Amino acid sequence: MLGSGRRLAALRYSEALHDAFARTIGSLRGVTPSEFHISELSQDTDVAWTSQWVPHNTRQPPEGGWHWPKIRRTYRARTPSRFQIAIWHDDRLCGVSVGYLNNTATVIDAVEGSPAPDCPLKGAILLIVLQAATFYAQGTGRAELWLMEPAPGLLTLYTRDYGFSLETPHRGRPCCCRRI
Repeated sequence: MLGSGRRLAALRYSEALHDAFARTIGSLRGVTPSEFHISELSQDTDVAWTSQWVPHNTRQPPEGGWHWPKIRRTYRARTPSRFQIAIWHDDRLCGVSVGYLNNTATVIDAVEGSPAPDCPLKGAILLIVLQAATFYAQGTGRAELWLMEPAPGLLTLYTRDYGFSLETPHRGRPCCCRRI
């Protein structure tokens, strides 16, 4: 019985996530520098990350540079409400993000755009992720977005340009919060 309830919850969250992907693409048509599509993280993401990102990567966590194939395999693997997305321009991996739902918000733990200097969606990855996370939150009855442990160099961007506020640490982890 518990297994079927978990499967049903996973299906419901998956439908909400894919609806968020479709709504994001529709709402940002003509706003981003290039057309894009969104998928969940997959083995295709791993292959693209290895061939397209590794040769250009000089970043170190927490400023990017994460090992996304490992994250995909291990990040909240048993959490049906996880938020794992890959952003593509044709067959080019342009951005990735992971998060999950809590009782209040879509919680985003990591976002990274391609380190390649000629990425066709450079500068648009955060906008796409935030839009998808917003639609996912709305589709599942959440009222907030949380960006966990924001990089200090991006705080002004989050607060000034995207309307987040820096909150007191959540379980010892600082976060930027925004009502939606």
